[in-house]
Amino acid sequence: MIGRTIAQYRIVEPLGRGAMGIVYKAIDETLDREVAIKVLNPALADAQTITRFRAEATALARLNHPAIATVYELFRHDADLLMVMEFVRGETLEQLCNRLGALPLDDAEYLIDQVLAALEHAHRAGIVHCDIKPANIMVTVGGGIKVMDFGTAGVREAEQAAAGGHVMGTPAYMAPEQVLGHRLDGRADLYAVGVVFYRLLTGALPFEADTTVAMVQKQIADAPAPLRVYREGLPAWCEETVRRALAKASAERFQTAEEFRHALHTRTGIVIAEATMALTVASAEPDAVADAHERRRPGRAARRERDAAAGTGDVSPTGTIAASGASLDGTAACATFADREGCAACES
Repeated sequence: MIGRTIAQYRIVEPLGRGAMGIVYKAIDETLDREVAIKVLNPALADAQTITRFRAEATALARLNHPAIATVYELFRHDADLLMVMEFVRGETLEQLCNRLGALPLDDAEYLIDQVLAALEHAHRAGIVHCDIKPANIMVTVGGGIKVMDFGTAGVREAEQAAAGGHVMGTPAYMAPEQVLGHRLDGRADLYAVGVVFYRLLTGALPFEADTTVAMVQKQIADAPAPLRVYREGLPAWCEETVRRALAKASAERFQTAEEFRHALHTRTGIVIAEATMALTVASAEPDAVADAHERRRPGRAARRERDAAAGTGDVSPTGTIAASGASLDGTAACATFADREGCAACES
């Protein structure tokens, strides 16, 4: 495949392998731009998988949001089915979490707010992602996020029946109704966001298990470990927010992404128009990154003064996300490639 030109796309290099196929970086020689092309694995090209592949393209095509990866086209070439998408430079939130562990509170809030903004848009279009997790969230080199891998997305009404009763998703991030195979709505995604928020704050998952079955049982029956088990000093509102997001009954959770966001803004003082932090996902000197980070968030010092007066606030000395590993220059991850390494119960 490398070096071939298919239609106007010249295949440059592989980016990774996802659940349904291989993703390549390519050059659109007509528009002179980089794109990502997802090629369906021929070995998986049964009717159901093709339906899922097309559903992903259709779901993405319905959405137009800066935090959701864009699909350009879907077409056949010989025996291959190809999806052409936006090429996103950066790294997955999974990779970032594995390297940095628990994140500064401000950064965790910012990331979750951006994910919720993307889901608010998707849910209004009738699309439920069904597999929100750090591996499916891209942190771009410009400091934004892109929600990716809509391959398991459920579209409400008639399309939802196409799943045929199969449970799809990642057990460690699945709501109880999802692991039980019940009908889903946007509140299942908000449960998954709660799990992601828990992990960003603690560096751990709310439920640990050695097998998929054990993980499913815990999602259904167990209460999550309190945040303080893994990280002391977090404000009380963090525990309250996570507890509500991870409620077993969907009626007891945040009912919409907008409501979840509002709760964060009320607790933290974030105003959407002022949430301008640019996460630095590149090799850099920590002090320099922290200084630049502070300059980009003029309201942060005021918030810290307010939090200090209230006896709460950040628990990180730097409050910035900066990769301490190799530079991402020349490295990129596709908008639909999910890093699926790790425990079968937690990350597969």
